[in-house]
Amino acid sequence: DTLKTYNALVTGQYYINNDNIELKLKLMELRTGKIIQSTTIEYPVSQIPKGINFVPDNLDIVKSGFNVLGYKNEGDKDAKSNFKIKIWPDKGEGALYKTNDLLKINFKSNRDCYVYLFHMAADGEIKMIFPNDYSSDNFIRADNVYSIPDEQMNFDFQIGNPYGSEIVKAVASLQKIDGFELNQLKGQVFKNMGKVTDNNVTTNFRGINTIPKEAKSEDFCVFTTIESVKK
Repeated sequence: DTLKTYNALVTGQYYINNDNIELKLKLMELRTGKIIQSTTIEYPVSQIPKGINFVPDNLDIVKSGFNVLGYKNEGDKDAKSNFKIKIWPDKGEGALYKTNDLLKINFKSNRDCYVYLFHMAADGEIKMIFPNDYSSDNFIRADNVYSIPDEQMNFDFQIGNPYGSEIVKAVASLQKIDGFELNQLKGQVFKNMGKVTDNNVTTNFRGINTIPKEAKSEDFCVFTTIESVKK
């Protein structure tokens, strides 16, 4: 609720670069995800207070998740493509959520398209969170911001155990993708895609590779969940 009183938020990522920590900071408009300003700062590791962890406890799971979901960094993306999907958590990329916080995922595309969202929890379990049992129509209009959950979806993403870094991947396609139908939910809200530790989990996403490069766009967001400190 506090975030509703603000129009923009400073968010960012950090990287260990030899003896320095490189901070990439962005001033982001909360509603649209537009980057207003950005900067990069380097800070000596030696000046960071002891006891601060630089990597999540589930780092190996996160690495496996990136591999399974086909992560691409900014340098690997096709800069010439005119088809873009953008996804971000309501607190901004790399945000921190605590026990019982409510999470909302925002997304938009610059073209009319079908959108699929895949969430990897801290324990490596992957579910397709959009489309879902409450919202089976995943066709969206260009330049409109959509959220999950929205007012029509009768659920919340409330933070709880397991804790760690989590990933959400967005796939936008000009056509529907085979393999992501909702006809086998068996009373569940989200389609279960397996765990990153499953030997055959990558085959559950093979339909994405059948879509021509120029007819799809992908994006990722990462956030971290932690247990609230009991007073």
